[in-house]
Amino acid sequence: MHLFRTTNEPDAVEQKEFAKWLLKVGKGRILTINGLDSDIIQLPNDIILPLQNINDLISFVYPNLFNKEALVRFIAEAFPLPL
Repeated sequence: MHLFRTTNEPDAVEQKEFAKWLLKVGKGRILTINGLDSDIIQLPNDIILPLQNINDLISFVYPNLFNKEALVRFIAEAFPLPL
């Protein structure tokens, strides 16, 4: 997973809080849901996406996926080729 740096102060604060939460998950410091497997945690409501289908999720994660110029840049960064 990658988190992009931002100069937008509210986004930076939100990213910092999310990073702290991820570290807590990784260290097992998030409470699990009673009655379920010990590896199952409850996600905070503010990080759950109310999506109806897989296309909504794809559009959220990759907002420029169908923008040809952005797609070319993404592929070039994801799969660097030797010069």
